[in-house]
Amino acid sequence: MEVTWPGGADGGPRRGLVHLLPVRRSIGAPSQLAYFAVHAKAGTPISEIVRVMGLRWSIEDCFETAKSDCGLDHYEVRTWDAWMRHITLSMAVLAFLTTTATRTDDTTTPALAAPEPDQSGHPEKGHPADALRS
Repeated sequence: MEVTWPGGADGGPRRGLVHLLPVRRSIGAPSQLAYFAVHAKAGTPISEIVRVMGLRWSIEDCFETAKSDCGLDHYEVRTWDAWMRHITLSMAVLAFLTTTATRTDDTTTPALAAPEPDQSGHPEKGHPADALRS
């Protein structure tokens, strides 16, 4: 739905832009509605607006992780410079931890399985684990 709210010199959006109010209904609880304030170029397809609205959840999740794991919200500063240093350091730590976790997940390999003994009770010859046992 196109709406107007105070903003700009003339009380509305600038030329070529629109204010929209998309409403999302929950599938699990149809009585719950979520409203979004959108400021977009006129003619922006609704699919693009919905796609950008969906990005909000991943961004919020990222900030929650930064708050809980990296201390993003644990600052007691009195100047803008100190606040900026704290936020920058917290976000750098989050980037490092995310990169490290991603690389660790990609490089892990399953452990070598123990060789199956043949009928004589001896491990199969030529198995890589044989070198470790001798």
